[in-house]
Amino acid sequence: MRNRCASRLALAALAALSLVIATGVFAREAHPPKVTATVTVDRADTDIVRPGEVLTYTVAGVNRGEGTAHRVAITNPVPEGTTYVPGSAAGRGMEIRFSIDGGKSFQSWPIRVRDPRTGRDVEARADRVTHVRWGFTQPLGPGERVAVSYQVRVK
Repeated sequence: MRNRCASRLALAALAALSLVIATGVFAREAHPPKVTATVTVDRADTDIVRPGEVLTYTVAGVNRGEGTAHRVAITNPVPEGTTYVPGSAAGRGMEIRFSIDGGKSFQSWPIRVRDPRTGRDVEARADRVTHVRWGFTQPLGPGERVAVSYQVRVK
């Protein structure tokens, strides 16, 4: 059996490439907001990860523009080869939602799904989570910073 390992940097790159930041702009502004973000992966010692290890993804955002950003949302995928750790998504003053359909729709946890065997609604398993979205409940002013995080377990 082959030992599956991955580079911590490769996992960070995957998340960074898929990071989506959305802002609501209601009118053309003379000084528009410009929200940017970086993704980092934190874990203990080495650059090699092994099955069962937990990685913490942190997304740090800042409004580098001159205007206030409204309705900001950060969406980050759960990297392939990992499973979301239930209860690990964090962000102060955020509405946190999850997707189990590749980022098409988002719901609060627990997500209810129909069990095809019984026809009953059951709580979706954490391994079905494909994306995490943080919706800001307050505007993000010029120069303001935010940080959100979540954990995944390597399969």
